[in-house]
Amino acid sequence: MQIQRAFTLPFDDPRWLHKLLPLLPLTLFTLLPIVGLIPLAVILGWLISLISNIRQGNPRPLPEWRDMSLKITWGADVLVLMILAHLPLIAVFIVAAALGGSIGSTVYSLLYNVGQLCCLVPISLVYSLVMWLLVGLSVLDYSDSHRRADLYHFAYQWDRARSNANLLSGWLIRVLAVNALCALLLLIPILGWVIAPVIIWPTQGILLGELGRLLDGRMPRKKER
Repeated sequence: MQIQRAFTLPFDDPRWLHKLLPLLPLTLFTLLPIVGLIPLAVILGWLISLISNIRQGNPRPLPEWRDMSLKITWGADVLVLMILAHLPLIAVFIVAAALGGSIGSTVYSLLYNVGQLCCLVPISLVYSLVMWLLVGLSVLDYSDSHRRADLYHFAYQWDRARSNANLLSGWLIRVLAVNALCALLLLIPILGWVIAPVIIWPTQGILLGELGRLLDGRMPRKKER
């Protein structure tokens, strides 16, 4: 699972420009309130195809922009999973903000905000990392079966994560490194704004697909009941 390969593999495809360029406007449209969920679902559906192609060893894994209704369906399933997975964290912050507002502008509100910063931020980071692992493993199963139920076997995914802790920690470090690089690119006006949206999606999909290939060789798939 070489991080540099995640950046170079897309350009082995002679049609890389046609396959990657649509990611730029789609990513921009995701910034729109509510309506932006539709292009986000399209991107996630495209990623499902990419992950599946990587796991199958396709030498040119970048998917074509076809079967859009199917891609939207796949992406919507993953998007719902991501929203549900983060609802507990969202609820905690809403309650914390409401309590902070009820205190008012006093010394107690200052103490409350400091305590909130010291407690909620580390907890939210740990929770987000754990959910990132579980959602990633769930998406891997979904990319293979396309069964919505496979997205919600969190107990199984937790056992799977513990059994492959070293492998998953290596994947997570690479994912965070890609995110950090794209964040730095966004600081570069125009050029960085164009490059970051185009590279972050395929690199993340390739890294997750490669993780799936390694897991397929280490651990049997979840059996049907």
